[in-house]
Amino acid sequence: MAEEVLSTRVAAKLPIEEVQRWLKTDALNGLNEADVRTRSVLHGFNELLVEEKEPIYKKYIDQFKNPLIVLLLASAAISVLTGQLDDAVSIAVAILIVVTVAFVQAVELQIDESSFTGETVPARKSTSQSTVGLDLKSLNDLKNIAFMGTLVQRGRGKGISPKTPLQKSMDHLGKQLSFYSFAIIIFIFLIGVICGHKPLEMFTIAIGCVCNSSTVVNGELRGQPTEGALIVLAKKAKLFHVREEYKITEEMPFSSETKWMAVRCYSATTNSPAVYYVKGASDRVLAMCSSYLKNGQTKLLDSASVEAFKNDAKRMASSGLRVIAFAEGVAMSDLIYVGMVGLLDPPRAGVRESVETVRSTGVQVKMITGDALETATAVAQRLCLCESGNNFALSGEDLDQMNTVDLERVIGNVSIFYRASPKHKLKIVKSLQDLGHVVAMTGDGVNDAVALKKADIGIAMGTTGTDKHRCTFADRLVNRISIAESAERYANSLDKHHHGRSTSAEPVDKEIISQPPRNVQEPMLTKSVISSILLSSFTIITGTMWIFIDQLSDNKITPRDTTMTFTLFVFFDMWNALSCRSQKLIMDVGFFRNRMFLISVFGSIVGQFLVIYLPALQAIFQTEALHFQVLLVALSSTVFFVSEGKKLAESFVCRRLNLHDPFAACGQTLQL
Repeated sequence: MAEEVLSTRVAAKLPIEEVQRWLKTDALNGLNEADVRTRSVLHGFNELLVEEKEPIYKKYIDQFKNPLIVLLLASAAISVLTGQLDDAVSIAVAILIVVTVAFVQAVELQIDESSFTGETVPARKSTSQSTVGLDLKSLNDLKNIAFMGTLVQRGRGKGISPKTPLQKSMDHLGKQLSFYSFAIIIFIFLIGVICGHKPLEMFTIAIGCVCNSSTVVNGELRGQPTEGALIVLAKKAKLFHVREEYKITEEMPFSSETKWMAVRCYSATTNSPAVYYVKGASDRVLAMCSSYLKNGQTKLLDSASVEAFKNDAKRMASSGLRVIAFAEGVAMSDLIYVGMVGLLDPPRAGVRESVETVRSTGVQVKMITGDALETATAVAQRLCLCESGNNFALSGEDLDQMNTVDLERVIGNVSIFYRASPKHKLKIVKSLQDLGHVVAMTGDGVNDAVALKKADIGIAMGTTGTDKHRCTFADRLVNRISIAESAERYANSLDKHHHGRSTSAEPVDKEIISQPPRNVQEPMLTKSVISSILLSSFTIITGTMWIFIDQLSDNKITPRDTTMTFTLFVFFDMWNALSCRSQKLIMDVGFFRNRMFLISVFGSIVGQFLVIYLPALQAIFQTEALHFQVLLVALSSTVFFVSEGKKLAESFVCRRLNLHDPFAACGQTLQL
């Protein structure tokens, strides 16, 4: 007969003693090893079942949801219906390559799994890691699974990774390109029909014009720093053994609202009654006390004593110390104030320089902390975030009394938010976003999760960053500047040529960090980008049409004519990509800095020559061998000189206007 299981609903209605009897256990000593083994066999492990993984084929199919891929699929289908099988195969191969590359890409992730693996080094995670043939009970081998609750000190949450502003912009850009493409198809189709051409013929030409893929730990302490510092203090005072002498029967965890935590303990060596031990913010702990301890004697806590203790706390906090007060008593309503300690948590090396660098870009840096005003002010002054005085700071209580309009009116002049709780952090983020700012927030605990989720950019800091917002493994503000440089470089490379994969390997431009963040409300296709595209397109189209018309002097279209036109277009393409590497002049960027780009260009040239001179490919692409045509190379370089000339003119005009950023007047830099 199977053993009856005690349900949660039934257990909630029973006294503790009855639950212990039912489960055959002891609340203080727990189960012995034999009981654990027996119950493990009977009930299995006390762990959550891992949800069935999404099939690989479904992940692969999801890559086809990109609007540009949908456009190419539609083009391939139309090519099949119109009998253009060669075009359909070419488009299908291009789609397969693009989708496959997108499918195997993964974002590097490191997760601290020391709580159940014992490994001090964070585990690397990868979506491409296969678990086929591995022992699923070996947690170290599950490289493509992140366990809920990892690194969370208190509480637990379910994290969802939303699309970043850049991803949203790219989705919007894809839809725009699809719309423009179909508009061009319809326009060319109608013009051809009006001119008397066959509808099917014009439809094929229109599709061909648009469907061109050449578009755009070393013994470190784990856990909360405050708790760790107190443990170190206890060890130095030779009091660490007290943890073994007292047994905890009740715990009231710390929260951002109460600002204190308490445990109820009894001594395992004496018959003394159970005692509450409390620690937390000095003002909150003092409010719970009716007496204080002095030289081993208990004395009444009057108003003068309270004021003296508060002054001591302010003096310590003004030195940059985090003040923690302690109290004890048999009842939470009648505690004895024991004393306070000051914990020093100085800014890490390089943070001040990093803050200065970020502020020099026009980014407003604001500090949100749960510490007292004096502590927050001392730290802020070390980081040069403010000057002395109180006009730059707001407390959590101040935020509670302010509505959205009042907060938005003063938030621009506030550098410090102290005694802030999670709801205050969320309110601050919302207010900044309502004012049109791009908000990047950092945090290292569960209390920051809601605000980090709301912010445009959420960054988990420290090894205790929770699973709710572990979006990066950077542990220093210095790393974030490097990340910002790389991110902005990547964003700039997205509006470039089809050589974008090699262009994204462009070395970091150190001046990028001096440019303000891109406004999420502004489209990817700015006026300056559109003007550059139109100018390059006009040059390419004019040159290509000129050579094509020139070759039609005999009123016949021969393979040589199409080969020359095709080759010219390819050379145009590569010269244009060279100019699109940067918004700066190519001489300022450096011609040979990006080896990947040069390899890409060399590969394109080799591929073009194979199409022209390899007989097998000549038959497929209907090309003809050409003599070395200096004219083609020279003519195709015009797009490069035109683009570089535009950059030079813009730079000259902006310097005449005394603009700090030479591209500011051209719509390239965006205000925060």
